[in-house]
Amino acid sequence: MTSVLVTSAGTASAINVIKALRLQQEHAVRLVAVDADETAPGLYLADAREIVPRCSHPDYIPTLLRLCERHRIRALFPIYSAEIAVVADHADQFGRCGIGLLLAKPDTLRLCNDKRRMYGVVAALGISAPRTLDDESGIRFPLFAKPNTASGTEGAGQINDATDWAYFKAKHPDFVFQEFVHGKEYTVDILCDAASHLVVCSPRLRLATKAGQSVKGRTVSEPRLTDLCARICQAIGMVGPCNIQFIQREEEFVFIEMNPRYAAGGLMLTVHAGANTPLLVLRLMLGENVVPPTVRSGITMLRYWEETFIAAETK
Repeated sequence: MTSVLVTSAGTASAINVIKALRLQQEHAVRLVAVDADETAPGLYLADAREIVPRCSHPDYIPTLLRLCERHRIRALFPIYSAEIAVVADHADQFGRCGIGLLLAKPDTLRLCNDKRRMYGVVAALGISAPRTLDDESGIRFPLFAKPNTASGTEGAGQINDATDWAYFKAKHPDFVFQEFVHGKEYTVDILCDAASHLVVCSPRLRLATKAGQSVKGRTVSEPRLTDLCARICQAIGMVGPCNIQFIQREEEFVFIEMNPRYAAGGLMLTVHAGANTPLLVLRLMLGENVVPPTVRSGITMLRYWEETFIAAETK
């Protein structure tokens, strides 16, 4: 039995990882879920649950290390972007305790989380990216505004005219302002090994989204996206799970952003299409040889809500 710890149990990504590890039958796992909120749903999908400080708290890493020792954890799955960065900064401490991690170096994570810098890196590779505006010269509406460093789409929006532009610039001076790119949206679920080689590369067409997450999607076979993702991951030294978003503008794929974490919306689509990424991450953390799986194209996902009920605890 392999004990595994999953952080940020209240997020959709953590629940996806727990579900994926439950689906597989290659490794018997004991799942420990942690979160700062005792009502985080994923806590109640695991075999054991623990409450931890927020990742910004100085006791976060010591608490994780204590819990890993108490539960004899062999593999750690940090989920939320801010947590991933904190854990990566202390990766050596977990390694000395025999706890498996599969994460990129802190510098790579910081690069991925800085959209302006990533656009520069991608453009230098000869890959199309949206034109980013640094001043008001050459403005053509519509534009798109989004946070430069935040995870998710909170505050992002379309800019249709000068009034919108003035509002966003005044309220969000740190946002990235870009040309608005029209076309089909794709997310590519990726897993890179320690040498930044692609173990999983699963492009999926986003058929419908809500709050930035895919609620309907379909896996596709698109070798051009695989090539683009391989070039980006090698260039930045990506390790572990990530996802890259593109928009197809006529015949070209335009890079939109890269997230060094599991996708919140469509990960289970990739799992059901043949690539159980959390299982493969576990196997790599345990030092096993992994053969890149075949991902079936044409698999469609339709997401819906599912409830978890908790009975009152008697004292």
